[in-house]
Amino acid sequence: MWPAVTSSRQRRRQAALNSKAPFALQLEAFIRREHQQYLREHPLCSRADCLHIFREVFSTFVNHFSEYKGILSIIRDEYDAALNEMSEKVKRMQVEYLESQTDRELHAMEIIQLKESMNATISNQKAQLSAAQELVHAMRDQVTAAEHANSLLTLEMEQKHKTHMEAQQQVKLLSHAMIEESARTAAAREATRKMEKESQLQEARITVLKEQVAELEEALRRQTYAQIEGLEHLPATGAAAVALRGTSLCANRIPCEGGDATAGTYSKHFVTRILARIDALEMQLAMVPKKDTVAPAGAFSMGDVALHLKSQPNPASGDTVAREFPAARSSVDAALPVIREWLQREGVGEAEVESTDVIVPPGRNPSEAMGFLCATVPVKHRHLSLPVTLQLMESMWTARAKAPESSRLPQFFLEWLQTQAGNPTEAKALGVNLLDTCQHNIHHPDCRALLAVLRGFLPEELVRMCRRRIAQLRLSTATSAATLHNKMAFDAFFVEVRAVCPEKSLANMLHLRFTVFRSRNEAGEVELDRVLSEDSYFVTLFKQQWLQEVEAFTLRVVEGIRDESDEKRNSASLAKATRVLQRLDAALGEEVYTYVSLASQRPVIDVSATEGTTVPLDAMLRRFRTSVLLYRRSPEELVDI
Repeated sequence: MWPAVTSSRQRRRQAALNSKAPFALQLEAFIRREHQQYLREHPLCSRADCLHIFREVFSTFVNHFSEYKGILSIIRDEYDAALNEMSEKVKRMQVEYLESQTDRELHAMEIIQLKESMNATISNQKAQLSAAQELVHAMRDQVTAAEHANSLLTLEMEQKHKTHMEAQQQVKLLSHAMIEESARTAAAREATRKMEKESQLQEARITVLKEQVAELEEALRRQTYAQIEGLEHLPATGAAAVALRGTSLCANRIPCEGGDATAGTYSKHFVTRILARIDALEMQLAMVPKKDTVAPAGAFSMGDVALHLKSQPNPASGDTVAREFPAARSSVDAALPVIREWLQREGVGEAEVESTDVIVPPGRNPSEAMGFLCATVPVKHRHLSLPVTLQLMESMWTARAKAPESSRLPQFFLEWLQTQAGNPTEAKALGVNLLDTCQHNIHHPDCRALLAVLRGFLPEELVRMCRRRIAQLRLSTATSAATLHNKMAFDAFFVEVRAVCPEKSLANMLHLRFTVFRSRNEAGEVELDRVLSEDSYFVTLFKQQWLQEVEAFTLRVVEGIRDESDEKRNSASLAKATRVLQRLDAALGEEVYTYVSLASQRPVIDVSATEGTTVPLDAMLRRFRTSVLLYRRSPEELVDI
């Protein structure tokens, strides 16, 4: 049999073992045995703990080779010194480690305590912030209630003012009536005095007539007695002739004052007329005190004056029909009918005048958004919702786009309300309700834009430009090569957004990206119908950012020009205004001169050529707000964000 073939590794190992000296084998066996035994007894020991085995073997090796003992001893001592030094360093490092660990634990405790205190402070600050927010909301509610109460008080004050004006008119009428009555009273007094004088004269005449009548009666009695005595001696025919003669004589004779009974005889008809005249004079004398009694001069009540005016005839015309004037019996009876009549004339019923069912407009105040409506009476609250209001505004802006230059926006808004409502009263009511809903939803960009344009804070072109940009974005995304089945990649969509709005700042663009990122589908694509729909959050945010950007840039331009101008003289330099615009946005380029030309109403060549030309400051700033659309052409710097 052939011997087994050994591997090359075994052969090398066998050759190495055969080449070793017996002493080396003994030392190696000793080291392995002691080391294994020490490891079994101390399984967690380190290499440093096993060095005593190798030191003992090294001592044996040194003693075995005496000729190398010196140099080997030196080597051993150096190694021992190095090891001792390293051991000392290790001990020091352990001590430092323990100290640092203690410090770390202390710092950790301090950090934990500081964290707890910071958490407590943050909790307290959050509680204070919540309380402050609640207080702000409460104060806001109080301010709203106070404004509403102020509107009601303003309306009540206007009503009181109208009542006061009507009362003053009534007082004027009553004053004129009292003056006329005083004149008539004076005339009546004068007439009474004349009648009294005439009465006294008539009484004197009556007294004289009474005396004359008494004398006549005495004369008649004597004549009668004389005739009776004379007839006793005459025949019947002679007596008749005497009677006829006496009758004719009495008829032809005229009585004389102080006449004697013998002066002649008086007829019976004459005496009857005298007695009738006396009775008539006595009757007139008795009726004069009752008919012409003059009222005592003094204070007249309003009711007495009115009743007297109704019963007193007009002396100038002589007509017996009384002149009627309104009677003011008391302030309450005079005020309430006036208010009731005013409400009925304005078409507002009493049941509608309630604080919860009506809106009190600001009237003709030009600083208010509703001032151009000229609504001065309470309007019934229709409680329009925000979607309904947005639909009405969309209809209004669509109609405005068909005739952009027909008239100013307030006049067009009134005409549009007229077409929607049918009559002026309902048009004003619809306008007040629409603008009131916009004021309560001022956070919505459409409401804020409409109120800003009506107040004259921003130009109308702001809304038209925003609508054009949204339409341009829809068209560009629909016709883009990256659009497939009305879906588009996220990055490609914002490439189109940046192309439409190159002036978007980094913060606004990130806000838009975050909004669209949240509404992506599972494949990470943008659904254009959902993102670009009219009621989507992206479109609302797009409008809001556009409105804020235009507001901010317009405010910077206006305030920058105001700082560079002379407010005392109300003058602004066109060159300084141009430099302000160029400083705020260098990307405007030549459009700066167009802006300044529109605001100053000067030709562009004059704006770009002249240096010392000045224009009125207030008019220029007003046109910058109302007629010139100011917006950036480049994004804001990161410092300005």
